[in-house]
Amino acid sequence: MIDKDAEAFWDFSLSLYGKDGVAPACLALQDKQEADVNILLYLCYLVVSGQRLLDRSDMAVLMEKTDEIRSTVIAPMRALRRRLKTMAASNPMLEPVYRTAKDAELAAEKSQQFELVRHGRALGIPFPKDDDPAPHLRTAIYIFLNKKETALDPESAQAINTVIMAAVQMRPARKQSGYGEE
Repeated sequence: MIDKDAEAFWDFSLSLYGKDGVAPACLALQDKQEADVNILLYLCYLVVSGQRLLDRSDMAVLMEKTDEIRSTVIAPMRALRRRLKTMAASNPMLEPVYRTAKDAELAAEKSQQFELVRHGRALGIPFPKDDDPAPHLRTAIYIFLNKKETALDPESAQAINTVIMAAVQMRPARKQSGYGEE
């Protein structure tokens, strides 16, 4: 059975991650702040699509529900892929092995995203109608990172700004009513 919500989140993630500067920004937050990029992308998806806002306890539930796949599958695959990338630079025979590891890591990431959607359906509060998503997204990311804006290094703060700016540009257009009102 196809989960349309999970597929929509996956498509959103691929699109956002492909935007200029977003991939390096997400990786910087992953490396410097130990951010789970899939949860970061899920926060973006929920806020930008106007679905829900998650609080600290909701995010903790998502972390707990996806910990096993993150720690036993994705993290080791990521370490292997990174090592293979370095090794393939000096041994071209490892290039296909590197690509296979990269594809496997991506499949594991997709599996985690489906788990996020499955467990996230019951969490959060409805997104305030017609609110600007940027401040909500900024707050959600800082809560997720368990940081205050002033406690972040400049590179991480810039990475957050990059992600927010790109995500907000993906916000679906609001529907117009027949009376000139939104």
